[in-house]
Amino acid sequence: MTQPRRPLLTKRVPVRYRTFGLPEPDLTVEPPPGGEWWIFSGMGSGLDGTIYAGLCDHRFQFTGALLIAYFAETGAVRTLGDMQEVCGQRHRYDLMAQTKIHTRIMPDSDGRMYLGLHSCERDYAPPELMAKLTGGYPGGHWICYDPRKRVCEDLGIGVAGESLMGFTVDPNTHRLYATTHTNSLLIEYDIETRRSEVVGAIGKYPTRVVERTADGMIYTFDDEGRVVRFDPRSRQLRTLDARLPGWERKANCVTSFATVVGLDGRTIYGVSTAFYLEPREPMGVVIEGRKSEFCPGYAFAYDTQDGPDGRMRIIGPAGGDSRVRVEDMRLHHAIALARAGDALYVSARGEHPAHLMMINVSGASRKGGTATGDRLRDLGEMWGEEDEGYVETAFAGTTGTDGTVYFGGPRKSEKYKRDYVRWALIVLPEGCWR
Repeated sequence: MTQPRRPLLTKRVPVRYRTFGLPEPDLTVEPPPGGEWWIFSGMGSGLDGTIYAGLCDHRFQFTGALLIAYFAETGAVRTLGDMQEVCGQRHRYDLMAQTKIHTRIMPDSDGRMYLGLHSCERDYAPPELMAKLTGGYPGGHWICYDPRKRVCEDLGIGVAGESLMGFTVDPNTHRLYATTHTNSLLIEYDIETRRSEVVGAIGKYPTRVVERTADGMIYTFDDEGRVVRFDPRSRQLRTLDARLPGWERKANCVTSFATVVGLDGRTIYGVSTAFYLEPREPMGVVIEGRKSEFCPGYAFAYDTQDGPDGRMRIIGPAGGDSRVRVEDMRLHHAIALARAGDALYVSARGEHPAHLMMINVSGASRKGGTATGDRLRDLGEMWGEEDEGYVETAFAGTTGTDGTVYFGGPRKSEKYKRDYVRWALIVLPEGCWR
C-alpha cells in the first residue's frame, strides 16, 4: 500500500489495536455487502474498569447491535447481548431492527450500565428492504446491563418511533436522559419508577449529545447551536443565549457530536460541527437531492456557571489549523477526558491518518474557579505500533479507571486485501500522547 502524503504535521502518536473477532465481509464481492459493516458507535467505562462498546450492524440482516465488554487486565472480550434478542424483535422482519447503540454506555452509582438504542435501517436501508419494513421502527429501548448478574434487561421504549441518540446518567437521582431522532425531544427515564417522560422539544435537528454537570443540570444544543438547559428540580427547560461557535459564516445548522464534562464538573468541552443544508428543513431525515455542505467547526469550552447563561469560548479550529480541509475532517464523533483533565478527540483527515487533538486543560491557568488559558494542541497522526496501519477516524471514546483512553474506529493496513478498513478498539495508554 502506498502511504498517503501526511499534510501539515509529521509527528506520530503510537496506539495499540484490539479487534473483537467479528465476522469479516466476503471480499470476493465488490463492494463488500451491507454498507459499513460493524461500527463502534457507542462506548463507556464501568466503575470496575471494564470497557464497554456498542457495535452497530450496517449489514441490514436483522442482526442486532452487540454490547461488548473488554477486560483490560486480561485482554479478554465478551459479547454481552444482541439487542434484537434483548428487545424481543428476533424474526420480526416487518420491523426496523435494533441495530445501533448510538448512545454512550454509562454507569449508575450501583455499577449497572445503561444505554439506548437506534436503528440503521431507518436512515440507510436500500429501497427494496425499506418496502418490506411495513411496521416501521418501534422506537429505541432503554437497556440496562448488570455486570454482577451478567444480564441485559430491556427497560422499554423511550418514545414510540423515536431513536435514542445523546445520553447521560444522573447517578444521584437515578435518572437517564436522552435526545431523540427524528423529532428532537429531550426525554427522561426514572430508574426507580421505570417511567419515561418527554421533557420537551429542543429544536429541529436531533442533537447527539447530552451532558449532566455536578449541580445536576442537564445540557444539550438546538439546531442553531444554542445551549439548552433543563433543571430537573424546577422542571424548567430553557434555551440560553450561549451558542456553539460556527454559526457566524455560511452554516445554517450548528451542533456537536462530541462533548465531555471537565474535572471541575461545570465546564463542557467539545467540538462543534456546522452544515449548510438546502433545503434546510425538514431536518433529521434523508431528502433526495438535498445539498449538504460542511462548514468550519471549532473546539470549544462552555463554562456553565459563568453568568446566568454561562460563557462559550472558542479554543481553536477543530482541526487545529485553519488550512485543514473541512471536507476531510467531516464529523468529530469521539472525545474522551484524560485523567489529568485534558479533553482528547480524534480529527479525521480524509485519506490521510487521523490526528489526535487535545484541549489542554491541565496546563491552563485558573482564575476565579474557571479555566482561562485552555489551548488546542495537535498531538500528531495516530499510527499503530509495529506497522499495524493508521487510524482513519473514530466514532466513540471513553477513559478507563487506570487513565487509559479508548476510541473505537477503523484502521487501514496493508495486511488486509484491497486496503479494507478494519474496525478496532484503539488503545492509548496514559501518557502516550505526551
